[in-house]
Amino acid sequence: ASGNEAYNNIFYNSNSPDFSKFSAHNYNHFVNAGGSHGETGGSSATSGDPFVNIAALDFRLKASTAAGSNLPAPFNVDGLGRTRGADGTYDRGPFEYATGAITVSPPTNLRAQ
Repeated sequence: ASGNEAYNNIFYNSNSPDFSKFSAHNYNHFVNAGGSHGETGGSSATSGDPFVNIAALDFRLKASTAAGSNLPAPFNVDGLGRTRGADGTYDRGPFEYATGAITVSPPTNLRAQ
């Protein structure tokens, strides 16, 4: 199939992915998922958990990953609204790694009655 591409993913505790249906794939990270599958920018690990709390389905990253590929909009912003690569590393996986707490702005224009 043409046009199917897979970049900057994390395959965790999965069977080896079948990339035969993809026209391009690279910069993926395979954790306990059968090696780097011939990707020049791919990486692999046989153990470890890259996520904050997989049991609670919290797939934010515990630490920055090896640099992935810079991708254009809309992929340059993660699901939490963080700009990917703002810290100099375009992380692999669903979320850009961020240190510290997430800042939440307090409400404004509140009145007590």
